[in-house]
Amino acid sequence: MKKILVSTVILTLFFILTTCKDDKNLNVFTVNQDIEFGQALAEEIAANPSEYPVLSETTYSVAYQHIRRMRHFHYAWYPCWR
Repeated sequence: MKKILVSTVILTLFFILTTCKDDKNLNVFTVNQDIEFGQALAEEIAANPSEYPVLSETTYSVAYQHIRRMRHFHYAWYPCWR
């Protein structure tokens, strides 16, 4: 199951990064498919808290800072993600 999830996330990221250009005519998934994928992923994570624990922001502050830095970088370079 982990391999499928990791593969799906990698493919999704690949498509996001390659289709996020000024040409907005190419969409790999419909809006409804994106919503369904997000809901399925959220359900998978919520159903397995021991496998996908949410880390404490206080205990893992450095990791959270890094995530915010990456998000800021990607928003700067890929404004269509906003």
